[in-house]
Amino acid sequence: MKELYTLLFLFVTQIAFSQPWQLYQLHQLTHYQNTVDTTQIISINMDSVIINGNNSTGLFNQHDFYNALAPCSSVTFWNQPYYTSGKFYDTLTWNADTSRMNQFYFLTNAVLNQSWIITSSGSGSSTDTVTITCTTIQPETFLGITDSVKTFSLASTFSNPFALPLSNFQFKLSKNYGLIEYVPFECIHSPQYYYPKSYIIIGINNNTLIGFAQPTFSDYFHLHAGDVVLWQYDHVSASILFPDYTEYFTDSITNSLITPDSIIYTTDRTTLNHFGNIVTQTGLIQKFFKEDYETILSAGSGSLIAENGLPMGAGYLQYIDLWNSAGWHIDTNFFPSSNTIRSDFALGYNIDTVGCTVQEYIDYGAWFSLNTLVGLTRYMTGSFGSDDYYVIGATINGVTYNHTPVLPVRVIEQTKNNTTLVFPNPATDVLTISSNKNLESYTAIIYDVTGKKVHKIKLNKNTINVKNLAQGFYSLKLTHAKNGELNFKFVKN
Repeated sequence: MKELYTLLFLFVTQIAFSQPWQLYQLHQLTHYQNTVDTTQIISINMDSVIINGNNSTGLFNQHDFYNALAPCSSVTFWNQPYYTSGKFYDTLTWNADTSRMNQFYFLTNAVLNQSWIITSSGSGSSTDTVTITCTTIQPETFLGITDSVKTFSLASTFSNPFALPLSNFQFKLSKNYGLIEYVPFECIHSPQYYYPKSYIIIGINNNTLIGFAQPTFSDYFHLHAGDVVLWQYDHVSASILFPDYTEYFTDSITNSLITPDSIIYTTDRTTLNHFGNIVTQTGLIQKFFKEDYETILSAGSGSLIAENGLPMGAGYLQYIDLWNSAGWHIDTNFFPSSNTIRSDFALGYNIDTVGCTVQEYIDYGAWFSLNTLVGLTRYMTGSFGSDDYYVIGATINGVTYNHTPVLPVRVIEQTKNNTTLVFPNPATDVLTISSNKNLESYTAIIYDVTGKKVHKIKLNKNTINVKNLAQGFYSLKLTHAKNGELNFKFVKN
């Protein structure tokens, strides 16, 4: 871990009223959808305001973070600017008529046909400019709300042949609800570095839910007995002396205990390990508690969330893990994708509550994802190596969803005398048998993980059609009246 520079911890004043024609309204959680990458959803909450004379400074998605620092009068802190597309810089400052975020500024009280010019802040690009013009002021209806809306056009002197022109996009500012359409501010003051895109409002939560609502604990954790989840596990070794490997395992839910505060799954797990062996475990318990996830699930995009209850955390004494919310996506790994929302969270920092320092993890990292179909769909931890678990298929309420994994190497099962090979593994449609034996007099029998015979065929060629088998782990037995039997294991995607 490394300590970062010192910043005086500021007392945050919260004001209890909204002001018209502001880019963001205090305590209003606003959800936006990316109009270029329509799978991306971000949420913005200006949850705190610092008042300094005639100027006000808004902090985005930081309320939980500042609460965690409350015992400290000053703190060694890294003030990370949110400079990636769709995220926000650290603060928004405004006075009577202008809102400013680093090099970007916006005339919120602009009148019809009023323009202003923003000069590029990029190195060597001081001649590149963006002109913003107020083109209309009129009532508009969005999310069932009718409000006065200002529309602003964009014109740039910079042209990128690989990107849509900035003139294709616009700002729309509602009098009482803030931005209802906008271009990330870095695309305005540094157009040579960022491909233009825009975000349009799809939901509001200001004590009343309108439109899109971010999923809650019960939306993510709801599996029942009979549901099955297929995982892939990739291990990357920290040393070249030890090989990387991949394993697969299936969790079959046998019991689900749901309470208002938790959900407990009892599962039977079948693992195909990297030695080619199938291992079965029964009665495994998985517990998820609402209090561990409640804060992190209600946070806006880019939030720093102080949370120590998550199993993927570092777990160091006296430190509070700081998780970053990456927003939401419509999860295209599962179908029907339009009904499945994914949330991603990354661990990068911690608060030392004794030394009053915020530190960056440089020797540990973690990531996890949730989606509304399966629940926990990925968790990864790493230091110099990494362990990455992610869902590649599932059967939920009798409906099967799957995604064929791309393996870094082809896994081949083989006999001890190394004369017969069965591949590919995993298989999708056809298993191929390569052997120096004459297999035409062999019988092929396939068993599922319960030992039930699911397929039997007399071989007359070197392939077996497995297309109609359900996804899962199987054993293949090749039998011969005189030559005995050959045994293999494979995964059906």
